Amino acid sequence: MKTKETVIAALIFIFLIVGCGVWYHISTISKIEKDNLSFIAALNDTVKYYSTKNGEQAASIEVFETQSVDQFLKIRSKDSLLTELQNRVSQYKKKLDDMTLFEAIGQVSSAPKTEVIRDSDFVFPVYKSRFLDSWIDLSITATKDSIPFSLEYREKYAVTQLKDKNGDYVEIVSLSPYVKVDNIRSFRLTNNIPKTKRWGLSLYGGFGTVYYDKKVVLGPEIGIGVTYDIFQW
Repeated sequence: MKTKETVIAALIFIFLIVGCGVWYHISTISKIEKDNLSFIAALNDTVKYYSTKNGEQAASIEVFETQSVDQFLKIRSKDSLLTELQNRVSQYKKKLDDMTLFEAIGQVSSAPKTEVIRDSDFVFPVYKSRFLDSWIDLSITATKDSIPFSLEYREKYAVTQLKDKNGDYVEIVSLSPYVKVDNIRSFRLTNNIPKTKRWGLSLYGGFGTVYYDKKVVLGPEIGIGVTYDIFQW
């Protein structure tokens, strides 16, 4: 009788161990497939362009998320901005959490008033003009032989991490009226290791001493208990 019960307990223990292993394997595969689908979606995503409610030019794209920097660096793509992002990620490999790289195009059209300076010592006059506002300071001097100019400009962007049911995105808003974002690529590392906890409540199984029929005997055992990890690997 005791032998039969011991065999049944051992079978139950083996079933639990195998079941936990199968569940872990299935959940791991499911997570890998989900990550791969998300990664492929980000790789094929295109930049979305739109205007904010304030009339500012904005663009957004899905963020590349990988478990390691090496995984991101293995991507082979003809996208020049993605290649540049990989190069910069590689430079900061050991201390990087995320990085965003974008291109912008600026365009200004203006016809500022031109001042004509005539001097009796010169046959040809000198033309001077200047375009000035909160973003651009452009001075041009045109002479017979050359057109030297001085240009000082300011740019300002708002970078925001967005999240919805479809994934994580990065949004770049150009606050300058003369500049618009032309392309974006963004990378994020997702293997942030949480703080290790040694105490826990867990299901355990093994072979040891059990109390049975008013006696302490050796046999398989399973149960739930409070645990403290002395060694971890």
